[in-house]
Amino acid sequence: MECPLCEYHDTNFFLKADFREYWLCPKCFIIFVPPPFFIPKKEEIRRYLEHDNNLESEGYVKMFQQKINLIKKTCPEVSTILDYGCGYEPVLKVLLEREGYLVDGYDLNFFPNEKLKKEYDLVISTETFEHIKNPKKELTHLIPKIANKGYLAIMTRFYPVKNL
Repeated sequence: MECPLCEYHDTNFFLKADFREYWLCPKCFIIFVPPPFFIPKKEEIRRYLEHDNNLESEGYVKMFQQKINLIKKTCPEVSTILDYGCGYEPVLKVLLEREGYLVDGYDLNFFPNEKLKKEYDLVISTETFEHIKNPKKELTHLIPKIANKGYLAIMTRFYPVKNL
């Protein structure tokens, strides 16, 4: 099975859970779900709406505040940001705007038609890329939106490499 990120052809079955198969690429270490196991878009949206991702969620806001503090420390020159995969309630976008950043939000399911500026100082994606069916194609569209000397920050769930 071909890796959807690096296109390596010798990927390995990793595990079966929730009636789906997960495969591992030994070259780039992405864990992915093959196309026959993709969740239909309506089901994906229904599941996402079950999340308690809003400004009243103390833990969720705290997680984002830590990200904002890291942005301030690591790349203080940033002024324009794209929150890529902002969700149905763009909490990070709102928090960044409160800090004075100029922020656009984009989400394939909830804000797919948002007009995006040509380039951003920072493109940030939190807990989104693990849901993208074709990450290589998505990155091909996303990278040109990063300004010269800009940043791309992708946060997703880590897995213990030593257990692979």
